Amino acid sequence: MKRLFEIQKFLDMLSEAVEIRKELLKKYFVPRIDSFINLSKFFVIEKYTQKEWKDLISLHFINTTYNFSKEAIRIHFFTNDEIALESYLGFITLRNLPEVAAILSYAFPNFSTFLREYKKKFVFNDLNFYIMTYDKKVHIGSEELVIKTFPFYSQDGVVTRCAHADIIMVSNYLHHKWGFNKIEVGDIFDSYSFYRTKPFPSEGLLIYQIAEIFSNNKIDICIKNREDFGEYFVEILDSLIESSFPVILATKQHVCVIFGHTLFERKKAYIIYDDSGYFTNDILKKGRDFFTIISKEELDNLLDKNSYIIYPEPQRVYYPYLNIKKAVEKFIYSPRKLSYIVRERIFLVENYKIKEFLSKNTIKILPKGETLEDFLLYNYPHFLWYIELNTTKGDYVIFCGDPTRHVRSITPPFYKTFFIVKEVLGTLSKF
Repeated sequence: MKRLFEIQKFLDMLSEAVEIRKELLKKYFVPRIDSFINLSKFFVIEKYTQKEWKDLISLHFINTTYNFSKEAIRIHFFTNDEIALESYLGFITLRNLPEVAAILSYAFPNFSTFLREYKKKFVFNDLNFYIMTYDKKVHIGSEELVIKTFPFYSQDGVVTRCAHADIIMVSNYLHHKWGFNKIEVGDIFDSYSFYRTKPFPSEGLLIYQIAEIFSNNKIDICIKNREDFGEYFVEILDSLIESSFPVILATKQHVCVIFGHTLFERKKAYIIYDDSGYFTNDILKKGRDFFTIISKEELDNLLDKNSYIIYPEPQRVYYPYLNIKKAVEKFIYSPRKLSYIVRERIFLVENYKIKEFLSKNTIKILPKGETLEDFLLYNYPHFLWYIELNTTKGDYVIFCGDPTRHVRSITPPFYKTFFIVKEVLGTLSKF
């Protein structure tokens, strides 16, 4: 069993472990993990073996005069002095390097406990969080905890910058969520040649260098420019978030990751991880904590005509969002007046999740003669377009679209069965 210390001792013990003065840690490091510190009453500090830190050493720091340890530092945070899932807020990892701006490596919140305490602390009890997560095993002494988390990686500023950090965390999430290839720090430097310059100190990455890195690591991505897609730009972004695909937002010479949204009285805001704090602190003046909630209005302030979204997409999605959106308008809305539709959601869902959801929630099937069994037995691709129309009666009309259709198909891309349900399907973890 690990010994837990009161949070008041945090700076003293950390300063001794990383050999950085407390005043510097308090000014430059603590704001990056502000919510962990605010919510914690106890912590555990331990040495930790981390591949990403060893990669940075072999790529760069071995050639410097720094005195550093090859072991990283891991710090667990708790709401009380018991090592249990209900009290566990998550952990951070630190590079064992005497440079305060470069020490933060990863943050892994245990969202079920972390957001419970976060909402309580900041009086957000009626605010719902919808977040992309995967299950991660954490070992603390003899205890094993399985947490729902997201891998928030932070740049070191020499080898990795904001774009490198986003590539690492997005591929890490996709690897654990769906088995995509995982891109390591070292892989990045072997994966692009476009406008390649001296690697250290890194000047960051261009949009098409990011695309080349994903492509050379066999991860299919798409790039959308706001100027080209106009009013649909944020719609595409919303669909991706609902599909649980993280989005790299590139604008104002910086990138961040959007990994979920909040909902309060049907009003949506976005949850972003801004690796350096440039957006969240310098532009939005929200501080440098490892995640930030921004409204649609604040998102608009970040966007300009040269803004891009970069996102992964399953290989067998050949019929993109705008096609399915326009097909809904042409084949569903145009032939009939649907004044009873309040709102719609269109996003990608694994077919087994749709089948499971409809098996439990269907109250009516259209047209007559169709059965749930017919729909469940049909041979579908892994992901389907899921279309949900919210009606004035408070129920939902559900139907699905074929993402493997020809991009110029002039026939309806929908499977013929329609379902009426009372619940909504979500791919994100709700807290």
